[in-house]
Amino acid sequence: MALITDPDNLLDAANGGDSEQNIFIDTALRTIKIRNNAAAPAGPELSNDGVTLQALYSFLKEEWKNDPKSKDLINYPFPLVAITPEQFEFRFGWTPADDSSRSLIRTGGWREVDLDGSTVNREYIGTISLGNIQGSPREEDGGVNQHKVYYAFFDSASGVSTAGPFDYDYSGEVNQAVQTLDSTSFDRRGDILRLFIRSKPYESPQDQTAWTFDQTDTTDIGLSAGTTLPFNTQRFPLAEGEDLNIKQIVAGIESNLTDTVIEAAQASGEKYASDPGTGAGYSIEYLSAAETSDTFGYSEDLLAEAEPFSVKIAANSLRNKEVYALTQYKLRQDSDIAKGTTTKKGKLADELLAFVGPTLTTKQVTNVERAGIKTGTAITGIAADDINNTQLRDDNNILQSFPFSTAINVAFSQDILDDSANAKAYLFYEYTREYAIGDEITTNIVISDVGTSATDTQQDSAKFAFGGSTFTPLLTAGAGPRNQEGLNPAVDADAYFKLAVTTPSASVNDGIIWKVVAVHDSNSFSAITLDDTVMPVAQTITAGSMRTHPINSPGSLMLDSAGTTAENNVAQRAETTLAPANLTDGTTFSLTYAFDNNSQKDRVKKIGEGNADAVALTVRAIGLESGQWVSQNATVTRQNANAVSVVSAEERNYSNP
Repeated sequence: MALITDPDNLLDAANGGDSEQNIFIDTALRTIKIRNNAAAPAGPELSNDGVTLQALYSFLKEEWKNDPKSKDLINYPFPLVAITPEQFEFRFGWTPADDSSRSLIRTGGWREVDLDGSTVNREYIGTISLGNIQGSPREEDGGVNQHKVYYAFFDSASGVSTAGPFDYDYSGEVNQAVQTLDSTSFDRRGDILRLFIRSKPYESPQDQTAWTFDQTDTTDIGLSAGTTLPFNTQRFPLAEGEDLNIKQIVAGIESNLTDTVIEAAQASGEKYASDPGTGAGYSIEYLSAAETSDTFGYSEDLLAEAEPFSVKIAANSLRNKEVYALTQYKLRQDSDIAKGTTTKKGKLADELLAFVGPTLTTKQVTNVERAGIKTGTAITGIAADDINNTQLRDDNNILQSFPFSTAINVAFSQDILDDSANAKAYLFYEYTREYAIGDEITTNIVISDVGTSATDTQQDSAKFAFGGSTFTPLLTAGAGPRNQEGLNPAVDADAYFKLAVTTPSASVNDGIIWKVVAVHDSNSFSAITLDDTVMPVAQTITAGSMRTHPINSPGSLMLDSAGTTAENNVAQRAETTLAPANLTDGTTFSLTYAFDNNSQKDRVKKIGEGNADAVALTVRAIGLESGQWVSQNATVTRQNANAVSVVSAEERNYSNP
């Protein structure tokens, strides 16, 4: 039987013992009994789906008018006062017969007023959830789990739980009233009412499914904290769906992280174990004062540098999906989950984490240690492989990211590996910055006055001019936009550039390396070629670019592998001997490149962008007895790992007798 909305589907019993009828009006006690008579109905059936309060009100009006059971109903005051179709008062001492009757009332809030007409004995707020939740009040569908929403009350000022958690009486989507006042024992009308759905994953009959969490409260639907909760019907957005992130990582393979796995690991003291008292292992800590991210032991602080947080999750090097799954497990527990002396029930704590695509993000949460304000959540001890996929929401409600780093893994062929410590490898920038025509260089590059250099007959010279540009890569002393790390004839290493010519096609100027020797103004300069290999020509280049610090020039720049740029500090340069001790698995040179934080020279692609979307590299390696010199270009992009393969030819001619 579905929810009863039609009074014709209600029938009053002649006496209280007649359990086959779904209603019993008791004039002696002034009570209305609402019965689930689905087991043995004689007439209309009322199941756990219940009856709307409006339908009950309408039925009682008909009974008072027609009195079909000859109870002289008109001699008694009418039980209900209708304020709206979803808000009523039981008056003149009338009440539902018991809590079982109250639990079957749907789509209604009400108060129960004493016989004196002025004393309110009870109040109920009608609660309806909006969104999918597995299950149904009658639990008639055996193919899904029967999930129950629960609720609790919280102090509107401090955020401390005042009552709960309480389970709703029925599974599935909510349509039931919650008591907010009992004149003899409690008054929760000034509190915040919060609803939760946090279902246990991987249970039969859906034992391959985990579930997302959701929570909502009266402040979310427009009832300000401290507002007296009404005795009408309120609708709360609350839903669950499949959660694909309740996983563990076993040898790089994801598998379901069930409660059984977590509890077994905790019992044996393995990696999912935690001690809320000491904080050993994984822990959740609510701080009484904010701490800044630069104290959390990160190898590189947040991009925005030190930011405040008042909740910390110690990940203890667990992978992000494990941290998430374990945290969700904790938030389903009716026990203390937090490091420290104050008890924090998991079921009543705000959600801490969420996945947005592959990125684990933290949330702002109610922190009773900070007078119930919303504070940010940090994760410490993040697994190195997950740094790029982690974002932290701080106390200011700003989502913070870590500087993006990528693993560069350079694998070498066996010929050069056989040279072991006699072989060396180096990682250079192919170029550090590209000034593209149509971007920084607005219209074109005009090459003119091409000829033999006046200072060296083995070099050629030319004059260069930028058409339509307001920005220049020339390091000049004049006013206006300019590149502070630009082409500078005063510093030899910063004076070299290479042309990449697209139009005109097949240009002989493509690939020539030049050195700036004189800056005439912000848009023109003179340069000489690095050598006399190719004779340049006068030409207007309308598509292409200028690339600075090119490989094969004195301006070549080796990568800095550290998080803090040191401008080619020897101790941080990306170079190594190919001895097995320096290589991963004996074959691969691995380093971490600070994609966001590295700013060697002018290593950015465009004005206004923090960093390039791609970095052009040149790997150079040389052995002695078994591996020849080799140079391999590669592109490093914004992804967690970049693989480069370097193949050296076999050395057949080296000799040192």
